[in-house]
Amino acid sequence: MRNGSTTRDISRKGTLFYTCSYFYYAREVRFNRPFDESRDVYAQELREFLNGVEYAFWRNDTDHGLWDTAQEMIGERFGKGGVATTFVEMCQEHLSGDMFRRAVYLRPLDFYRHWLDAEWAQEIKASLDKLIEFLKHDPQTYGIPADQEADTGVTYQPQ
Repeated sequence: MRNGSTTRDISRKGTLFYTCSYFYYAREVRFNRPFDESRDVYAQELREFLNGVEYAFWRNDTDHGLWDTAQEMIGERFGKGGVATTFVEMCQEHLSGDMFRRAVYLRPLDFYRHWLDAEWAQEIKASLDKLIEFLKHDPQTYGIPADQEADTGVTYQPQ
C-alpha cells in the first residue's frame, strides 16, 4: 500500500474513525440536549445510557482509559461547523504531519494499541448494545404511537 500503510493501519483508522464519530455525536446530544423540553424522562434516560458508554471507555479506576474530558475534546475537534469529519478528512489529517491536527487522535490510538483488552472491549460493546437497544425501542424515534411496534425493516442482533 502507498505511504507504508498496511491493512492493520487501515483497520486501526477505521476503528478510530468510528470511535471519534461516536464521541462527536454523543457530544452533540449532550450539549444540544434536543429532548429536554419535549421529552424530559426520555432525555434523562438517554443521558444515563450515554454516561454508561462514557464510563465504559473511561473506567475511572484506571489511568489508561479515555477519560470523559478526552472524549468531549475528541468529539469537539472531530467536527467543524456542526458537520462531523469524514474518514477521508481524518486520514488526510494523519498524513498532513501537522501535530496539532493529529493530536486529537493520539490518546485513542494509545488506548487501542496499549491498553484495550478483550474484557474491556466487551464492556464497551455491552454499553453500546444497551444504548442501541434503548434507541431501537423508542416508538417516537420512528414517529409512531407508543403502543405500536416499529417495523423498520432493519434487524439489530447483539452478538
